Amino acid sequence: MSIKALVVSLICFISLCACTTAPTPRYYLLDSGVENGVQKNYRKVSRVRLPSYLQTGSLVLQVGPQEMRVASFHFWAESLEQGFERAFDSSFEGAAKLSEQQADKLRIVIDVKRFHGNLDAQVTLMADWRATSRCGDVEGSYGHSIRQDTSGYPALVAAQVKLVEMMARDVSGKLKLGSCL
Repeated sequence: MSIKALVVSLICFISLCACTTAPTPRYYLLDSGVENGVQKNYRKVSRVRLPSYLQTGSLVLQVGPQEMRVASFHFWAESLEQGFERAFDSSFEGAAKLSEQQADKLRIVIDVKRFHGNLDAQVTLMADWRATSRCGDVEGSYGHSIRQDTSGYPALVAAQVKLVEMMARDVSGKLKLGSCL
């Protein structure tokens, strides 16, 4: 092979490499973006536990009965534990309408079992929870699936936000937030 052919081949190879670009990473918050009007930053969730498949920092899709796929270019902008706590607290506060004194005496632990979408645009949240207050402990389970409005990762995250908000309202409704708090 001549030097000229080698140089031309090298230039063509470099040109082809320069034309290919990796997809742009996308980052998401587990947040509706809507203030509930009563947000006083009371922290009710004391801990969110996630299964290991959700601790990757990426969004997760179920692609088969036992197969999960971690997204390559779609990431949580913060840890999923922190996002879940914040989204749950904000929605819970709006639903429960707690006084500062009541909020100070209530702690909720959430043990997430499943929190992902699938290829059929179905999004699932399954979790156990325990609320502790001066009244004692109340435990429960939450499990619900909803369909994404459209396809794609932004719609997946929007459905996940909706599920966390629904869970917060459900937990709020199951607690007797009376004078014992």
